Amino acid sequence: MVIDSGESLTKANEGCILTARPDSKGFWEIGWGHDIPPSPGLTWTQEEADTQFNVDYPQAISRAIEDLGHTAYDAMNAQRQAVFHDIAYEIGGAGLAQFRNMIAAAQTGNWQLAASALKDSLLFSEVPVREGRNIRILQTGEWP
Repeated sequence: MVIDSGESLTKANEGCILTARPDSKGFWEIGWGHDIPPSPGLTWTQEEADTQFNVDYPQAISRAIEDLGHTAYDAMNAQRQAVFHDIAYEIGGAGLAQFRNMIAAAQTGNWQLAASALKDSLLFSEVPVREGRNIRILQTGEWP
């Protein structure tokens, strides 16, 4: 998958499953990482997965803007914005808000410090491939 937008970054990081299953922490999901109550046997079409993504992803964008503030968010390039969208999509806006050091570093444009804060997080230890990709984007400002 070519990663050239925030949507493609999150889709690459999430993957799409069309049969509901628990994730590595036991939370149930379907589609592009959409959280659901336990639903053994539930299946979706690709269209249903894409439709739900088109609802969920804008919510992640809104939360990233809220947590970062408009000024800092608007000063970032699309690649770095996408990292914040991806984290909000992955762990929710309340989860993103807990990354105070990363957010503070991003608000001042200190991308090495922002990347370091993400690398030092529990989230990195849980999903090192995904967050490693996000760290590289924060450091370089470029798509992987």
